Amino acid sequence: MTAAAATVPETDLCAIVVDHFRVRGYTVFQEVNLGGRCDIVARQHRLAFAVEVKAAANLAVLAQAVRHVGRAHGVYVAAPCGAGKTSWRAFEAFADVARACGIGVLRIWRNEHPGSAAPHGVMECSPARITRWLDPAHEIWLKATLTPEHAALGGIAGSPSSSAAWTGFKQFQREVWQVLRRHGPMTVAQIAKALHADENRWSHYRWGSDVIARRAIHGYMSKGLFPCIECVDATRPAKWAAVGTEFRIP
Repeated sequence: MTAAAATVPETDLCAIVVDHFRVRGYTVFQEVNLGGRCDIVARQHRLAFAVEVKAAANLAVLAQAVRHVGRAHGVYVAAPCGAGKTSWRAFEAFADVARACGIGVLRIWRNEHPGSAAPHGVMECSPARITRWLDPAHEIWLKATLTPEHAALGGIAGSPSSSAAWTGFKQFQREVWQVLRRHGPMTVAQIAKALHADENRWSHYRWGSDVIARRAIHGYMSKGLFPCIECVDATRPAKWAAVGTEFRIP
């Protein structure tokens, strides 16, 4: 691996991989929780591919990728390869090991020459082994995690802090905010009932009943964990009415 390649930030490498999948018609989700943080999940139709991106092809990134096997329909690792025979041989050896594990390998390349027609790109060295049928629990998890909000509001892949990830709790915050924006001030009980009535949204945070949801909303509000919501009557905490302000992720 060359010194020039080593200086490329991981976020820049992730951006190249994101472009690679988007151009091919995939919906891309960044900083995804798959039972473990994953840089990128690219989905097309019902197939979802998990992608781990690193600045070097080594056993550490391969170990990360292996943890996603069975949690997505296919898993890739993406990394740059330096110039020279030694770097190529090492990368090919890495690809052989990854292939034996069922992990696909993407080589990220960058053209350092100014004015080049193709300044960067991704080459598939080996395809991921596709598992078309996942455990039902993982299929449900993917459906709840890979939402349009996650694609639009998720973090930037490769960022050093996992706080950028679009989590189920942030999804829950946004759904509560959307209910208040649509209906105006409501009590906690009314919010929970409105959420429970919409089965599509309800699956994202999986409260077992509106009673449990009421307790959760009340607890989050009392701890100040809903910065996008204002309490109308703080003197009656059991019957707080809330009104949504501009939705922002803290």
